[in-house]
Amino acid sequence: QQFGCSDEAWTKKESPDGTVIWKHDSGRATLMIGDAIQKRPELCGKFDAAYDKDSFGALGKEMRSGFCNRMAEYIKKDGIIYLECKLK
Repeated sequence: QQFGCSDEAWTKKESPDGTVIWKHDSGRATLMIGDAIQKRPELCGKFDAAYDKDSFGALGKEMRSGFCNRMAEYIKKDGIIYLECKLK
């Protein structure tokens, strides 16, 4: 029970490609766990913000530009992308 709400406030779904999707009942938050580089046309321009922990730093330098472009596809105009990473 984090963030002052019960576990029932979140719904978990797993898609056929193995992506795990958590949606908050309020409709204000969606968390996705899966392949960050996979193209997902249904997500283009859908999010106000995106948060990524460690994926960017774990990618080879040749993959980082593609990763950033993919994340930018999902964000609404003037949205925010927050990358938390350790550059290796």
